[in-house]
Amino acid sequence: MFKRTEYSNNTQITNLRVDNVNEAIWVAFAKNTDGNVILQRQSGFDVSQTFFNLTRSVDKLVESTIDSNFLYVAYEDSTLLGEIISLTNPLTTTIQINRPISLVENPIDIATDGTYLFFLMPGIVSGLNSKVLQYTLLGVFVQTIDILTITDASSITADNVGDLWIYTNTVPTNRVRLFPISGGLYDIQIN
Repeated sequence: MFKRTEYSNNTQITNLRVDNVNEAIWVAFAKNTDGNVILQRQSGFDVSQTFFNLTRSVDKLVESTIDSNFLYVAYEDSTLLGEIISLTNPLTTTIQINRPISLVENPIDIATDGTYLFFLMPGIVSGLNSKVLQYTLLGVFVQTIDILTITDASSITADNVGDLWIYTNTVPTNRVRLFPISGGLYDIQIN
């Protein structure tokens, strides 16, 4: 059965993530007139029932991913790159990830392989390659992975063997396999 839901004041949803562990959905709304982004955990059965309401002073929540313990979000903001939010106690158990000073682009996607968290930088600013910023699941910076020859990345996913898959906005679209090799280094294979 389908049910139509209307949100008040024509609020724009910027991101939606299903939380199967808690039978809920996480809904992010565009910046409001107070200059805040609202992130809500709503019932998966009745979205009018809100369990948690988080207010963030960021420009936009652009993307999220989830595992059995945490919601990981990527922000468009001058100060924060992202955040790690506990599924069971999101009001007090969070880890904010500061935006590196040298970063000139906002992240467009986020992925986790269960060990690390990855933020994808698109590389659409003239002269820049796409990049992946790697963090631990505790928000500690590990490294920046420069994806040579890719300048218009659009999405990233992680598979169950530790490879990252990046798709581009180019014509034709490239599917890039970013895979770990020895010493914490990564190599690429473009399809």
